[in-house]
Amino acid sequence: MRVAVTIVSTFMFVACGFAQDNSPPPKLSADQQAIRKNAEAFVAAFDKGDAKAVASFWAKKGEMSLDGEPVAVGREQVAASYADYFKDNEGAKIEVNIESIRVLGPNLAIERGSSEVLNDADDSVIDAYRLIYAKEDGKWLIASADIQQEVIQPPFDWKEELGFLVGKWTTKDGDWSANTEFEWALGGNFLKRTFTIKDGDEEDRTGIQLIGWDASEQLITSWTFGVDGGHGRARWFRDGDQWIVESDGVSPNGEIVLAHNIITPLDDDAFRWQSTGRSIAGVALEDTETVRVSRVK
Repeated sequence: MRVAVTIVSTFMFVACGFAQDNSPPPKLSADQQAIRKNAEAFVAAFDKGDAKAVASFWAKKGEMSLDGEPVAVGREQVAASYADYFKDNEGAKIEVNIESIRVLGPNLAIERGSSEVLNDADDSVIDAYRLIYAKEDGKWLIASADIQQEVIQPPFDWKEELGFLVGKWTTKDGDWSANTEFEWALGGNFLKRTFTIKDGDEEDRTGIQLIGWDASEQLITSWTFGVDGGHGRARWFRDGDQWIVESDGVSPNGEIVLAHNIITPLDDDAFRWQSTGRSIAGVALEDTETVRVSRVK
């Protein structure tokens, strides 16, 4: 398990209707077009309040989670969850904005985007989502759906929000330790992080991370690069006193690495960190234990 944790940590530590034109953008692959058509059919089923039809887009053992917490496992539970929702929100309609569809292999794809649900009371809820698709019998089905609820927030100074990270930090567990330093870079437009992870007699793992504002998505985004060739990207969401860092990356061996990292500031000199929802090459890993990260004075 320590090896798996170290692989993930190398890049992750500390870290519905459509737009007016429903036609897919040019140069989409056949798989990307198929996934977009799935999304269109999902919207139609949702707007009809058809829970069974909505759940049909999930794999038989597909999962759904809200803010990293599982709420349904299996197509039947997904259908039951939507049935309860439609019962309490009659007439709800959904709009979906697909931001990206990445086909990572013949049977694996990731879709990211946002959705806005409207109800008869003219209230709306805006969510961000990540869907992991698996191809079964030639059809793309949702293996995992993770929804970050109400993530669109009023404008804020992201630099002030993450300024507490500036400085040197460390955490240790037996022979394993992680040391990291944050500093402003590139004219103060990015927060640069350098890190070194030690694990007994194994070769040190080092890397860099840049955290900045992605104007196209209106989100804090980070890009991480390891000395071994691994790399990752993450989107940062504020959830009360916590930061949720939704990460995906590629290991040096080309394996897809996914994780949800949770950062909870404790005071000016410490924060808690935990990684959940982790997987490597589609194989689920246990959540890490919560660790305390302390400022080096």
